[in-house]
Amino acid sequence: MRRASGLIVALDVKDAGTALRLAKECRDVADAVKIGWPLTLSAGPQMISRIAAEADVICDFKIADIPPISASITAAAFALGAKGVICHGFAGEDSVRACVEAARGDVFV
Repeated sequence: MRRASGLIVALDVKDAGTALRLAKECRDVADAVKIGWPLTLSAGPQMISRIAAEADVICDFKIADIPPISASITAAAFALGAKGVICHGFAGEDSVRACVEAARGDVFV
């Protein structure tokens, strides 16, 4: 994932068309776009792939589960084209480590 501008744009919308339009409009200035559960649940998980075709995607899924579930969520997001996920440290070091391993070690804070 590009880390030039430090800008990540939150696509906090539920409409697929709006999200795709915003991703296209900001892809040249933002390092990534962030999507969350509202868009993913309303438009379906394939929305990750559709947006990833336009810009780097970070899935703000606030992952905070036991390690196998945390790893599974991370792996699924990456398989659909995400370049990153957001996980919570309060779930414990083992859960965060599971996300890092599923993300193939590409981590930024």
